[in-house]
Amino acid sequence: MYTQSLPFGRRVYVPGDPKGEHTAVANAVGGRAIVLGHGLNTRLNPLDEGHRPTGLSDEQWASTVAARRRDLIGALAETVLARGLSPLEHTAIDIALTQTVRENDVPILPMVVDRVLAPSTDADGRLADSSATHCAVSSPVIWPGCSMGLRRLRSIRRCR
Repeated sequence: MYTQSLPFGRRVYVPGDPKGEHTAVANAVGGRAIVLGHGLNTRLNPLDEGHRPTGLSDEQWASTVAARRRDLIGALAETVLARGLSPLEHTAIDIALTQTVRENDVPILPMVVDRVLAPSTDADGRLADSSATHCAVSSPVIWPGCSMGLRRLRSIRRCR
């Protein structure tokens, strides 16, 4: 059915193909299958910028990508913890994400988790006015529940 819409410019995505029947069809019409699974070398980076829509300035695009990444990491942490994040935890994730993106061309989730669990100095100065806040963000001991949940996220294999 979906092959009939291809000549009209429609793009087709099949989010799952456990039996492999759509892979042959995709290959036959010039498409491709991305195979993900345990023990395979293929990885999916949820922090990838993705396709940039036309008409966005560099600032708008950077803001959009940062918001998507921040929302994703926050949602993953909340899912692992089975609770909402505190404002302090959101701040720690935001700072860790910013530092990771600044230091790496292609950030991956374990890099951000490592930065949350072992933060570097406060390079952007956002926490310079409050040493108490900086200590709380810099120490996973202050929020052990979140750091334990993020350690589970860090167990995702690194891909570079």
